Amino acid sequence: ADTLTAGIVLHPPVIDGLRLSLDWYDIRIADSIGQVGAQAVLDRCFLEKAQEFCALVTTSPPGGDITLVGDVYVNVAQARVSGLALEVDYDVPLTILGGDESLRLRGFASWLLTRSETNSSGVTTDYAGQIGATQNSQAYLPYADFKAVGSLTYRNGGTSATIQGRYIGQGIQDATLKEGVTIVDNTVASVLYVDLRLAQRVSAGGRDADIWLSVTNLFDKAPPLTPSWSAFNGYATQYNAAVHDVLGRRFTVGATLRF
Repeated sequence: ADTLTAGIVLHPPVIDGLRLSLDWYDIRIADSIGQVGAQAVLDRCFLEKAQEFCALVTTSPPGGDITLVGDVYVNVAQARVSGLALEVDYDVPLTILGGDESLRLRGFASWLLTRSETNSSGVTTDYAGQIGATQNSQAYLPYADFKAVGSLTYRNGGTSATIQGRYIGQGIQDATLKEGVTIVDNTVASVLYVDLRLAQRVSAGGRDADIWLSVTNLFDKAPPLTPSWSAFNGYATQYNAAVHDVLGRRFTVGATLRF
């Protein structure tokens, strides 16, 4: 693999407590190994003329009907991934209710610019943005081209409250399909999940403990539809659990003790 990275970290003196960092990466892998799916084997053989995939197709008689397609691990010639990552951290002192108050804002965002594979015949498929299932293999991909997580935390002494947002931008169902030609709607809707956490520090017997309550997916947001049908398994799947929240609203109560 050939890897290039570059980054910058900023602490602007005009805004005390603000920290910014931005990173860029570009990774290229020669002779990458992977499976592409049975239909993709056929497409890359007959449409893209890639001979390493034609060797996986058996016909009877030679040149006749297809009798076997081997979806095995193969060298896909080249794989590439590139993107940007941004982090923001901002601490703000407060004097609203009195006491030891503070407000902290944190944010993380990532942009996937490229996630491509190139076969031996030079045909490149870019999967950046695909968060649906590749229909010829029923394999879900997690390549959202934009994701962001932001949180706002208020503290006053031993009391804290945090609200967090998790955003996954609009994606595509299948990078190998063309909207209006081989699929009616190739988009996956964006979604925002909101989480909440409340914590209180208490003292008992000379020891400190943090008691907390968290609510994940506060508004019980349903995941966007990314349907796929598996002929091998004989059932359909509607969501990409690797990217989206498929459990709904849930509560967690806990305590942390300090000895």
